[in-house]
Order: sequence, then structure tokens, then C-alpha cells
Amino acid sequence: MATGGSGDALTGMTGAFLARGLDPLAAVTAACYLHGLAGDFAAAEWGEEGLIAGDIVEAIAAAMKSAGSHAAAMKAEERIESRSPDETREIGERLAARLGAGDVVACIGELGAGKTCLIQGLARGLGVTSEVTSPTFVLVNQYRGRLPVYHLDAYRTLSLTELADIGVEEMLHGDGVTVVEWADKLLPLLPARTITVAITGLGDEPRQITITG
Repeated sequence: MATGGSGDALTGMTGAFLARGLDPLAAVTAACYLHGLAGDFAAAEWGEEGLIAGDIVEAIAAAMKSAGSHAAAMKAEERIESRSPDETREIGERLAARLGAGDVVACIGELGAGKTCLIQGLARGLGVTSEVTSPTFVLVNQYRGRLPVYHLDAYRTLSLTELADIGVEEMLHGDGVTVVEWADKLLPLLPARTITVAITGLGDEPRQITITG
């Protein structure tokens, strides 16, 4: 995993996309994708041990070229309106049908937006029968379904080091499905293949759910 300022590289990418007129969500999504892809290229070229921000910067051109050849996939975006928690769970359940081993789902939204509801439906769609709750204080819950399901809540996380200490990277690159609440707190760790789910709306408002990836 890249260290030594790789988060600064991601911040710079996000700023560049914002300067080009992308809205904040699109800028973060695009920067996360390219950052992860560049990290993969750099690791393949120089090995994973001790990667620094400069290595990722050098690999950005190759990542952008590769991303260009997969532009259609990068632009894949679905926008859905949910008018109730049950509808949000149903959306999560439908999303689960397309998931396989090694997939990562990053949920972004304000407190009370419905991230946990969506993950409850997603877990149900993956065959989980036990109760699904946010692991706010324990950070990670693991469930058994047709695949292992790792449910990570980064709300109280103070640093990327704390996440690394609990084995997040192994989950993100493992044989199960990893779903992350408050995923904007660990963007540098997310792989390029991550599916982003952004939820807006609070209280009695309908929820606008954007699935990218």
C-alpha cells in the first residue's frame, strides 16, 4: 500500500478535477478511481513495499491512458430516488445481485441519510440472515452470506493508520464483499474497482441515490 504522502496526491487529483468544473462528488469519485489505478500500476512496476506519493504521481499518466480505454465503465452511473427506508433497502438488495468476491462498496452521505438501510438491503441480497447494524464502536462487523460480508463504519476513525491496524487492506483485497460507511474518510485506501454509493436527503425528504462504478 502506498504511504509517504499518497493522501496528498489524492487531494491534488481531487483539486484538479474540481478546477475542471466537476461537481464535488464526481471529482472525489474520479480522483479515487485514478489514485487507486495509479497505485496498482506503481505497485506492479516497483513493488508494493514502500511506495511513496512520487511513485503514484509517475504512474498517473499510465493510469489515465488505461482509464481512457475504459471510459464507458468509468461513466457508468445510476441515479435512483427512494421515498422510504424500505425502498432504500430494496435498492441495496438489487445492487447486491451484481456483486462478487473482492468487490467494495463505498457509501457516502450525511448522518441519517440512509447508509445503514442501504447496507441492510445489500446484506440481505447477499444472503445474510442475521441483523445488520452499524459497527460504529467496533469499526467492523462480519456476516455470513453467499460470500463473507465485511461491514466497516469509519465514522469514529481518527486516522488511516488506525484502519490499517485493524486489517482494512486485507478486507478490501480479500475474498468477500466489503461495504464501507463514511467511506470518504478512507479514500486513499479504496481500490480502483470500488463502487461508490452517494445518498443525499435528510429527515422526511426523498433520498437521491447515485451509484457509480
